[in-house]
Amino acid sequence: MADLAEMAGVSIPTVSRALRNLDSVLPETRKRIQQLAEEHGFVANAAAQALRGKSARKIAIVIDFTSSGPGRASPDAFIFELLSDVAHALAIRDYEIALCPREPSVERYQRQFSDIGASGAIFLGQGGQHRLLQELAPLFPIVIYGAALPDAVYCTVGSDNFAGGEMVGQELARRRRRHVLLVGDPETDQVRLRFDGVRAALGTEVVVEELPIRGFSYDEAHLAVRNRLGDAEPDAIFGASDMLAMAAVRAAKECGLSVPADIAVIGYNDIPQAKAFEPPLTTVKEDDHQAGSLLVEKLMQMRDGARVSSVRLGVSLISRAT
Repeated sequence: MADLAEMAGVSIPTVSRALRNLDSVLPETRKRIQQLAEEHGFVANAAAQALRGKSARKIAIVIDFTSSGPGRASPDAFIFELLSDVAHALAIRDYEIALCPREPSVERYQRQFSDIGASGAIFLGQGGQHRLLQELAPLFPIVIYGAALPDAVYCTVGSDNFAGGEMVGQELARRRRRHVLLVGDPETDQVRLRFDGVRAALGTEVVVEELPIRGFSYDEAHLAVRNRLGDAEPDAIFGASDMLAMAAVRAAKECGLSVPADIAVIGYNDIPQAKAFEPPLTTVKEDDHQAGSLLVEKLMQMRDGARVSSVRLGVSLISRAT
């Protein structure tokens, strides 16, 4: 696409919009780029559909859904709730979805989207690929469920992670907890913001310790928390997702600790299982239904050539029994 942009004397984003036949590109420029694309064999799948005047009604959904196993982690349960809402929002617009794995490069994403004939993509999580997404965004319509980072050139929809973390910290301060264990992957932008919010609310008088977990692996969190609970036990745990918090509750019980008398546990997401868990899990609620609709709405606007802005959704603390 860079070569085509150079030949046409325009930017790469302009080429991308022209190949999708968007009205935001002047008709003469659009026609010239499309002719160059056909002459030099740049047209494939989704782009070819656009050149033929057809609307590609397939959207790629990118998830980090590697199989569970040694050294691997399955997606967090919240992602499947969000996927259901995204799929529903696309279905009522008569769009198909294609589930896609994470890729290591912009070129691999472009090839994958072209191969399946996708006209846009929704990423359910940034997954530590911020820089890659920065490069991909000008080339292909993408919307990301994740943290709104200051330098991001791509559109995000996501909860106010810092505010959610602050709510957790304020609740633990109210309960007079003095040693808090943060369980999650600090390399993930959303988790880092949640942890920062907890620290901001607790201040310097409370001991705050991080227990890094790759991804959102229940099994890894369970083992790590169980190994950590010994001398100088924390009296509170914040799991960066409900599944991590549930793993922490299980580990605490196996170590002979009572929840919440000995150790308080708070999660994040408010997945359906949180209410049915024993004991019912105190957590921060995200609105996955609204998020799913907004992800699709933003992508549709982007495909129509509109400028879109990121959305940060509110959160609330759901106080239950942990």
